[in-house]
Formats: sequence, structure tokens, C-alpha cells
Amino acid sequence: MLHLRGALEHGEFVEVAFDTRSGPVHGMAEMLGARKGMNGCFQPFRFIALSDDDHKRLRTALDSVLDRNFLGLRSAPASSF
Repeated sequence: MLHLRGALEHGEFVEVAFDTRSGPVHGMAEMLGARKGMNGCFQPFRFIALSDDDHKRLRTALDSVLDRNFLGLRSAPASSF
């Protein structure tokens, strides 16, 4: 979910890039419905194009968060997709 000053159109395609502990993740995403916040809006998105390397870095970063927050609960291996 992105925190933005103003909402983007639902269905709009954008490039998304951010850093994780596993390295940078960069891909194409589709914007979903926005929700207003105190200082702008929060807008979820879904990746529609992600390279194998970016997917691996994102999976590793998410697994790390799950490990820290849920005492060892891990997400499904990437090979199961």
C-alpha cells in the first residue's frame, strides 16, 4: 500500500520501486481503490510484472517480516506459485 498526497485512478498502471533488507524491488503495478488518510491517502496496488530477481527479493523480505512478527511462520516457497 502506498501513502500518497492524492489518489491515482483505480486501474492505472505505474512503476513501483522500493528498497527492502533483501535489496531493491522494481516492477509494474496496477493501482487499486484508495482510502483517505489524515495527510493524503493510502492506495493498495498489485504487481502485474516483476522480474524473477525482484520476485525473489520481495519474497525474502516478506519471509523476514513474517519470521519476526509471527515467531517462525513462513510463507509458501516461491516455487509453489
